[in-house]
Amino acid sequence: MKKVFFGFVVLTMLVPLAFAGGGRSQPEPTEMVQVWRGTIGGGRLVNNLNPHTISSTNDSDIANFMYTTLLIRNPRSTEWEFIPCIASSLPDISEDGLVWTFTIRRGLTWSTGTPINAHSFEYSLRMLLDPKLVNRNATTYWTSVDIVNARAYFLGENAPDHDLPIVSWEDVGIKALDDYTLQFTLSTPTLPLIGILTLGTSSSSWLVHEELYERGMNADRTETSYGTGDVLAMPYFGPYRITQFVLDQYIELEKVESFILSEYYTRELFSYRLVDLDTVRDQLFTAGETDSLSIPAASYETWREDPRTRQGRGGQPWHIYLNSQSTEVPALRDVNFRQALYYSVDRDTLAHAAFRTFIGAAGFVGTQAVVGDVFAGTVEAYRDSRYGIQALPANLGYDLTIARRYFDLAFAANGNRRIEFNLAYFEGQDSMRRMAEVLQEMWMNAFGADRLNVVIVAMLPSALYDSYADRTHQAGIGSMTQSSLNIWSSMQVWTTDFTDKIDTFSNREFDELFTRTTTGDLLFATADERAWALMRMEQLLLEYVPAIPLFQNTNWVAYSERTHLLSEEFLPAGLGFLVDRVDPMVWLSP
Repeated sequence: MKKVFFGFVVLTMLVPLAFAGGGRSQPEPTEMVQVWRGTIGGGRLVNNLNPHTISSTNDSDIANFMYTTLLIRNPRSTEWEFIPCIASSLPDISEDGLVWTFTIRRGLTWSTGTPINAHSFEYSLRMLLDPKLVNRNATTYWTSVDIVNARAYFLGENAPDHDLPIVSWEDVGIKALDDYTLQFTLSTPTLPLIGILTLGTSSSSWLVHEELYERGMNADRTETSYGTGDVLAMPYFGPYRITQFVLDQYIELEKVESFILSEYYTRELFSYRLVDLDTVRDQLFTAGETDSLSIPAASYETWREDPRTRQGRGGQPWHIYLNSQSTEVPALRDVNFRQALYYSVDRDTLAHAAFRTFIGAAGFVGTQAVVGDVFAGTVEAYRDSRYGIQALPANLGYDLTIARRYFDLAFAANGNRRIEFNLAYFEGQDSMRRMAEVLQEMWMNAFGADRLNVVIVAMLPSALYDSYADRTHQAGIGSMTQSSLNIWSSMQVWTTDFTDKIDTFSNREFDELFTRTTTGDLLFATADERAWALMRMEQLLLEYVPAIPLFQNTNWVAYSERTHLLSEEFLPAGLGFLVDRVDPMVWLSP
């Protein structure tokens, strides 16, 4: 057992242990067949396997099979146990906590035979942070941890108000000291768990294949086609490889026996199908052709009492994003109108009517997020803590008296003229259409059809998210992922200068709290102080209402008898049910 010390924080991490099998007498199944909804990611099974730009759940799931990281969390353990993978050992951390050094295993190669070493990481991270490429996943290296000059290098001449110096790559705290020594230098110390998760296991540190990355680069080096071509030809260096692929229909991955930690991965084969209809997915599972079923609303009553069904906690709330800068709908710029919409949503009714298996969510932080110390065993769900409870209004924010008071103010400010706006939902998803219809009815009934008209519009997810970024939307559904273990870093999506920003919120106090909790004085503060800061950040969002929190999926999933669960109880802090698969923290697409 190795202990890493710096300052007053102690982190204990376990070295690789043989897995005893948990006393199971039945043989391990060799294949797991799973199914995705056809509308996820715009109806595509795989769009993009470039780690620097991956955005969809489908792509991330597949990439998680094909790529690996310096360390991995033991997928066969019910604890947070980190195992050296591409690294040959756990990191060496300087006494002041600023320098993290990883030693890379010798003899590693891509599937193409190209060597993997410390220089492979430096190249990949230099491309991730390249100011011309503007990769959406780069922010990890100055939000989750603050790498020296990472933000300044990435923003370059595009720094807001030119408040950062122009620096070269040589000034960034990521260095291959030699072929097998990789070193990160931080501007400020970080919590051990955050450092391990960000530098050691984050998907942001997945490697790219230098030769192919460069081959796909355009002339002005602002874009590469890497990861978007022939899926079967993509190089890999993870526990599984793609062996069959039919566009928008089917993908199969088989175990790579030569993978350095192959003993931790028991499944020989994974198969994914893309199926549009809930009824067909239900039939496939009932017939024993798939090993898991994300319970659809239509068959909720059928499956809720089935012994194979488990209820977990979802990742993050879903929102209606409001364009508070809208020129087409002046009322959206009025905080009174946004508050009226917020308080007039009966969230539990909405969640049940549209999705059946979902729960109402009135805040901007999901039920999975925890506060406290994971390794000390003192974590609790933020939503259940006194701070998480205090952050939210009563009754999940549903109060028609308050809502109508706000609406009267907004209606008067609008010249007592009827307010009309478009509400967009994801095209091709029946549950999303029902959600929009229920919201339309709730809002128009609350305030009167003579004073408010809500027009529902179907849009492809990609087009809808583009409209948020371009500020051409009025109101529409969406969500951004959250880290259950480091929820403070996930709040970056609401900061003023977030590079992939899709909302219209900007608040100096919020930005300062984000900086203080992720890289500043509140990073090492007491659990109470950090929880208070999170509460205050959520309160600021609720005061402005850049988006209306609505619901959160609860991951009702039925597992076949062939699928082993390493835990029968849902575990906190992102562990879930620990399905015996590649990465138990990656759920089937909701």
